[in-house]
Amino acid sequence: AAAQRAADRGEVAPAAGAPDPPPAAAPIDLAATFIAKGAVYGATAGEGSGVVLQARRPATLVVRGADGTVYFARQLAAGEAYRAPALPGLVADVAEADAVQAFSGGENKGLLPLGPTVVGKLTP
Repeated sequence: AAAQRAADRGEVAPAAGAPDPPPAAAPIDLAATFIAKGAVYGATAGEGSGVVLQARRPATLVVRGADGTVYFARQLAAGEAYRAPALPGLVADVAEADAVQAFSGGENKGLLPLGPTVVGKLTP
Protein backbone atom coordinates (compact mmCIF):
# COMPACT_ATOMS: atom_id res chain seq x y z
CA ALA A 1 0.00 0.00 0.00
CA ALA A 2 2.77 2.44 0.95
CA ALA A 3 4.76 1.54 -2.16
CA GLN A 4 1.79 2.24 -4.43
CA ARG A 5 1.08 5.60 -2.73
CA ALA A 6 4.73 6.61 -3.13
CA ALA A 7 4.73 5.59 -6.79
CA ASP A 8 1.51 7.53 -7.38
CA ARG A 9 3.24 10.65 -6.03
CA GLY A 10 6.39 10.06 -8.11
CA GLU A 11 8.46 9.22 -5.02
CA VAL A 12 10.85 6.36 -4.39
CA ALA A 13 8.90 3.45 -2.96
CA PRO A 14 9.83 2.14 0.51
CA ALA A 15 11.38 -1.30 0.76
CA ALA A 16 9.01 -4.25 0.39
CA GLY A 17 7.48 -5.16 3.71
CA ALA A 18 8.36 -1.77 5.26
CA PRO A 19 5.64 -0.42 7.54
CA ASP A 20 3.56 2.51 6.39
CA PRO A 21 5.05 5.84 7.55
CA PRO A 22 3.19 7.64 10.34
CA PRO A 23 0.66 10.22 9.21
CA ALA A 24 1.88 13.81 8.98
CA ALA A 25 1.23 15.94 12.05
CA ALA A 26 -1.82 18.14 11.82
CA PRO A 27 -0.99 21.81 11.26
CA ILE A 28 -1.19 23.98 14.36
CA ASP A 29 -3.89 26.64 14.20
CA LEU A 30 -2.43 29.86 15.62
CA ALA A 31 -4.30 33.04 16.44
CA ALA A 32 -3.41 35.88 14.04
CA THR A 33 -3.69 38.55 16.74
CA PHE A 34 -3.47 38.62 20.53
CA ILE A 35 -6.77 38.31 22.37
CA ALA A 36 -6.66 38.10 26.16
CA LYS A 37 -8.26 34.82 27.26
CA GLY A 38 -7.20 34.95 30.89
CA ALA A 39 -4.99 36.91 33.26
CA VAL A 40 -2.22 39.00 31.69
CA TYR A 41 0.82 39.22 33.96
CA GLY A 42 3.88 41.44 33.72
CA ALA A 43 4.07 44.99 32.42
CA THR A 44 1.04 47.16 31.79
CA ALA A 45 0.10 47.74 28.15
CA GLY A 46 1.70 51.21 28.14
CA GLU A 47 4.94 50.06 29.80
CA GLY A 48 5.47 46.84 27.90
CA SER A 49 7.86 46.06 25.07
CA GLY A 50 4.98 45.12 22.80
CA VAL A 51 5.77 41.41 23.24
CA VAL A 52 3.11 39.18 24.80
CA LEU A 53 3.61 35.47 25.43
CA GLN A 54 0.35 33.52 25.71
CA ALA A 55 -0.09 29.92 26.85
CA ARG A 56 -2.01 27.77 24.36
CA ARG A 57 -2.15 25.00 26.94
CA PRO A 58 -0.71 24.70 30.48
CA ALA A 59 2.94 25.73 30.31
CA THR A 60 5.84 26.76 32.50
CA LEU A 61 7.34 30.13 31.53
CA VAL A 62 10.44 31.68 33.07
CA VAL A 63 11.68 35.14 31.97
CA ARG A 64 15.17 36.25 32.99
CA GLY A 65 17.14 39.42 32.51
CA ALA A 66 20.58 39.57 30.89
CA ASP A 67 22.15 39.27 34.36
CA GLY A 68 20.10 36.17 35.23
CA THR A 69 17.56 38.00 37.40
CA VAL A 70 14.22 36.19 37.29
CA TYR A 71 11.49 38.63 36.28
CA PHE A 72 8.72 36.09 35.94
CA ALA A 73 8.30 32.39 36.72
CA ARG A 74 4.92 30.74 36.63
CA GLN A 75 2.92 27.76 35.48
CA LEU A 76 0.46 29.43 33.11
CA ALA A 77 -2.98 28.01 32.43
CA ALA A 78 -4.26 27.94 28.86
CA GLY A 79 -5.11 31.51 27.80
CA GLU A 80 -3.02 33.26 30.45
CA ALA A 81 -0.32 35.58 29.16
CA TYR A 82 2.81 37.51 30.11
CA ARG A 83 3.49 41.01 28.78
CA ALA A 84 7.25 41.55 28.64
CA PRO A 85 8.63 44.82 30.03
CA ALA A 86 10.72 47.10 27.81
CA LEU A 87 14.07 45.86 29.11
CA PRO A 88 17.06 44.82 26.99
CA GLY A 89 18.38 41.28 27.18
CA LEU A 90 15.26 39.47 28.40
CA VAL A 91 15.17 35.74 27.71
CA ALA A 92 11.98 33.65 27.84
CA ASP A 93 12.37 29.96 28.60
CA VAL A 94 9.57 27.45 28.11
CA ALA A 95 9.57 23.86 29.28
CA GLU A 96 6.85 22.63 26.92
CA ALA A 97 7.41 22.78 23.16
CA ASP A 98 4.66 24.50 21.15
CA ALA A 99 2.77 25.52 24.29
CA VAL A 100 3.39 29.30 24.19
CA GLN A 101 2.55 31.64 21.31
CA ALA A 102 4.39 34.94 20.90
CA PHE A 103 2.83 38.20 19.76
CA SER A 104 4.57 41.49 18.95
CA GLY A 105 2.48 44.59 18.56
CA GLY A 106 -0.53 42.29 18.86
CA GLU A 107 0.49 40.26 15.77
CA ASN A 108 1.39 36.56 15.71
CA LYS A 109 5.12 35.77 15.82
CA GLY A 110 4.70 32.00 16.08
CA LEU A 111 5.33 29.47 18.80
CA LEU A 112 8.23 29.67 21.22
CA PRO A 113 10.62 26.76 20.81
CA LEU A 114 11.65 24.57 23.70
CA GLY A 115 14.39 26.34 25.67
CA PRO A 116 15.49 29.98 25.78
CA THR A 117 14.35 32.67 23.32
CA VAL A 118 15.65 36.25 23.31
CA VAL A 119 12.53 38.41 23.70
CA GLY A 120 14.05 41.30 21.72
CA LYS A 121 14.20 39.08 18.61
CA LEU A 122 10.40 38.88 18.66
CA THR A 123 9.90 42.60 18.08
CA PRO A 124 9.50 43.99 14.55
